[in-house]
Amino acid sequence: MKYLLMLVAIGAGIGLVALYPPERPRPIWWQWTVLGLVTLLIVAALLPPLGGNIADALVARRLGTQHVGALPLMSMQEVQRMKVPERVVPILVRCVDSARFDAALSMWRVQVEDRQRQQLTLLFATEPPTRLLRAASAVVAVEPTEVENVWSVRRIEAFEPWVVMPYVPGLGERARILYFHVPMAWIAVLAYAVGMLSAVQYLRRRQPLADIRATAAVAVGTLSTILATVTGAIWARFNWGSFWNWDPRQTTIVVLLLIYLAYFALRASLPAGERQAQLGSVYLVFAFVTVPFLVFVLPRLMESLHPGGRGDVGLGPVIDPSPEALAPVKQLLFAYSLLAFTALFGWLWSCLVRLLRVSAAVRWHEARQR
Repeated sequence: MKYLLMLVAIGAGIGLVALYPPERPRPIWWQWTVLGLVTLLIVAALLPPLGGNIADALVARRLGTQHVGALPLMSMQEVQRMKVPERVVPILVRCVDSARFDAALSMWRVQVEDRQRQQLTLLFATEPPTRLLRAASAVVAVEPTEVENVWSVRRIEAFEPWVVMPYVPGLGERARILYFHVPMAWIAVLAYAVGMLSAVQYLRRRQPLADIRATAAVAVGTLSTILATVTGAIWARFNWGSFWNWDPRQTTIVVLLLIYLAYFALRASLPAGERQAQLGSVYLVFAFVTVPFLVFVLPRLMESLHPGGRGDVGLGPVIDPSPEALAPVKQLLFAYSLLAFTALFGWLWSCLVRLLRVSAAVRWHEARQR
């Protein structure tokens, strides 16, 4: 189901991009569609609260010990490097009993259960609100106490939320970057593929428009590669301890970035004209040969902090077929993020193609007036 969702999303995004050639201005309805897709993605990825179950809370409590085992969305090396357990965990529960005051603890006790019907006791410093006791569900942030099945409530995060994003032990709020970091890497690969195909078209037919399309696509791909590198570094800072760890994933994407930055250096070293376009197109064809190797092959042949490296139990949350790799809600939202970013690529590519055409026309008129 996950693969089908991703294929449908990517196909819909590419169809939206191919609806008009990039040199044509996009109509208003198309622009508003893309803006709506991106806005909805930002809202859906960042606003819904996280909520796990009691089992997730127990796993978070054991982080930093040798009894954790494999975790979804994380590599084995990443789990092994964890030193500190997560103290505060959001869980989705509903009350199954009325609140009672415990005189010995000077706290209020409430019996709750999660989606798996597992029960535990929550402790409140003040009397729990009536809305919580009557709610069909609520997300509460809890921390462990000395008693195994008793947790202390830090705060109530949401009452009867429409959508709850699954909580991932060890990642928490940081898991939301998945919906931006991975699509940026996907857009880089797509843009480089479009650049290569446009370069082949130029070499076959010598059409200046094909060279402009190739240059614009590679520019968008390079921007996406930079953003994927930056978001990956942010992830590394909060999950691996530092922005740069010389991890295979970090290293290969920087090598890919340097390869395509060299394309712009090559073009800048040549005068505008057919020779510049021809050499640039040949370079793009050979440069794209490295893309699958650097993005998909080499990082999986080496041990990595990034999920999906050698020695990992799974293949990474995106392509791993196991249900534990990515929860259904996350699968749906991730597929939607691929659709939104693919459509955004089409808009950026179109804007840059038209800008480069105007620049080429200006240079041509200036050359005629000399």
